[in-house]
Amino acid sequence: MHALWTLEGLGVVDKGLIKAKFTDEDPRVRLTAIRLSETFLKKDDTDIFAGIRNFKQGSRY
Repeated sequence: MHALWTLEGLGVVDKGLIKAKFTDEDPRVRLTAIRLSETFLKKDDTDIFAGIRNFKQGSRY
């Protein structure tokens, strides 16, 4: 979780990483991924929307 925020601060978070973390075992990592996906959501990125939709349907949180 902290590593994700560090990567975000360095400006190196990409869509693939965010989507991969939507399925992480740790619910805190999944929540952080949703928070970090905001940049992509503002751009109407359909891949991220689909990832969040899948997260909601298959969530273990």
